[in-house]
Amino acid sequence: MVLLDVLFALKPTLNLEIAIAHCNFNLRGVESDADQNFVEAQAEKYGLQLFVKNFDTPTILASSNSSVQMLARDLRYQWFDELLADQNFQRIALAHHLDDNIETFFMHLFRGSGVKGLAAIPVQRGSIIRPLLNCTRADIETYSNENNIAFRNDSSNDKDDYLRNRLRHHLVPLLKDLEPNYQEQMNRSIAHLRSVADFLGHNMNQLAEQLLETIPEGGFKISLAHLRQHQQLNLVLFEILHPFGFNPSQIQSILSFVSPYQTSNQKESILPHHNAGQVIESPTWKVYKEADQLVLVPIHSKSLTPYQVKVNPVPLEGWRNRPTNPNLALVDADLLEKELQIKPWQPGDRFQPLGMTQFKKISDFLIDQKVPIRQKEALMLVWSGDKIVWVVGHRLDNRFKITPSTQHIVEISVVAV
Repeated sequence: MVLLDVLFALKPTLNLEIAIAHCNFNLRGVESDADQNFVEAQAEKYGLQLFVKNFDTPTILASSNSSVQMLARDLRYQWFDELLADQNFQRIALAHHLDDNIETFFMHLFRGSGVKGLAAIPVQRGSIIRPLLNCTRADIETYSNENNIAFRNDSSNDKDDYLRNRLRHHLVPLLKDLEPNYQEQMNRSIAHLRSVADFLGHNMNQLAEQLLETIPEGGFKISLAHLRQHQQLNLVLFEILHPFGFNPSQIQSILSFVSPYQTSNQKESILPHHNAGQVIESPTWKVYKEADQLVLVPIHSKSLTPYQVKVNPVPLEGWRNRPTNPNLALVDADLLEKELQIKPWQPGDRFQPLGMTQFKKISDFLIDQKVPIRQKEALMLVWSGDKIVWVVGHRLDNRFKITPSTQHIVEISVVAV
């Protein structure tokens, strides 16, 4: 509620139009309902429009491979994107603060994340902004007390069921004892890591585009001669191959294809005979050495299920009241070409995620959404000509969204044949 109060105070100065969005995941019984009632009362107090989404999370979880936390996160952000597109909002403001960011840093550290993971929570990601990210929990509590801001506590935060809670309850008190000023110090370090991650990501994307050459079979080849020109081979290979589903251990093995003997003064390129013919597979791709190049080809399952796209008209009136279903996509029919196609995704595919104005690689989107590798293998895309319409089950392309000028709506679904 502090974020709401701050934005409301800035409303006349910044000429803001504000609304409230609340998700009820129905995971804590009467406590969840009480949270919703509280938010409804706050919306009435501030005189703001309120959007509420109720999810039958336990039922959805039963047919999902995600954890409760990850599922709730995915449902929440998917609904936020829909709200942005439907209501023409520009930003979604979230109340993450510095303590959250520090906890996220340690969560990623303990999971062996790279620089991007250690950079923790970004201040902005697409249409998502976090105005309080540099404020501590104590800062927020002080503001709340001084301004009589009502709030509710989530009782699940008091338990040690999740890693984040265990860090908050046990590690953070130790950090305070060791270094009372740890928050300011870590905030600087995380900001530095964010700059490094942004710089690294930009340059690695450019490098990957230079090194990856398409081949007629639908895969890619990488010249080992070009690859060996880079000193940080491990880093370069990780950034190129990780989007294809290869894990750090596999990438270390692939490194032996490239430079099995390496010293500080020279880069040797003699390939041991025991690597000849060796194939390393991720769930969706396989890589092997052929002459002086790495070859990446997709793994096509023999039992790959054929699919077809079904398109059904939807009345223009009342479409907003239809329940959210990740297996269906509602689009502006007049923006589609006559025949839609469905294809597996490929590294390099790009689309414009709903609610965003810039394009994003499918591989980066899947990483951001934390889609498990086993789900990436079966991921399909619906195409209209040379444009991606829908990342099936995950996100619509912003270019095909329904707008106030839409005259005809269709519902797209994908079914096995």
